Amino acid sequence: VLLAIADEGGRATKEALVTRVWGEREYHRLKHDNRLHLAILKARRAIEEDPANPARVLATDVGYALAGRVRRRRA
Repeated sequence: VLLAIADEGGRATKEALVTRVWGEREYHRLKHDNRLHLAILKARRAIEEDPANPARVLATDVGYALAGRVRRRRA
């Protein structure tokens, strides 16, 4: 999920995340929101100092964003 957000320039809609991460053709709120929320929660637990008050993975009106400057290093 974090790589998908980074690949979208640091901001991604829920629809973009669902299609990139799980390869779904369309986003359906009732079908995908819980799955996406759990993936974001796991990512926050991995990288946030306090996952209950996220400072790095932020919710937006239409999806999620990474706070600060975003660079993706390729191996």
